[in-house]
Amino acid sequence: MLLCYSCKAQVSNEDCLQVENCTQLGEQCWTARIRAVGLLTVISKGCSLNCVDDSQDYYVGKKNITCCDTDLCNAS
Repeated sequence: MLLCYSCKAQVSNEDCLQVENCTQLGEQCWTARIRAVGLLTVISKGCSLNCVDDSQDYYVGKKNITCCDTDLCNAS
């Protein structure tokens, strides 16, 4: 069973250190960072069955999703 850090829409990584048990086979840990230009970065983390590394630029900011597949690999 995979362990991932889990949180929703936190502004500090220190608030994203709750551990979640991923229950499905083949799950990965993911981290999503949404950065608003000149403002703050919002961080979300969790388990995902079909995580895809992704990066998107918007007019108002940037969204970045990273995936990994070892215990607590989505720490930072």
